[in-house]
Amino acid sequence: MKKTQKERLQKTIAKGKVRFIVVDGMLGWGLLTGILFSLSMHFFGSPMDANAIVLSLILFAFGGVFWGHFVWVGLEKALAKEIEKQS
Repeated sequence: MKKTQKERLQKTIAKGKVRFIVVDGMLGWGLLTGILFSLSMHFFGSPMDANAIVLSLILFAFGGVFWGHFVWVGLEKALAKEIEKQS
């Protein structure tokens, strides 16, 4: 792992798990994916009503919590492995 990657990883972990899950998981992955899903459904001929759009945003945001958690676990393992490698 390059020094800049390790520093970026340490900064991310220093910000905290909850912040990572909310910002990167729910907002970054979840809502963005929900918006892209809704737009793709519209453009590919399956228009969604407002209730379906809201439901997809909620479900993808909820999925973002799981995505954020699993990525966080991977980040912690990567940092621990890097620290162990240097010891």
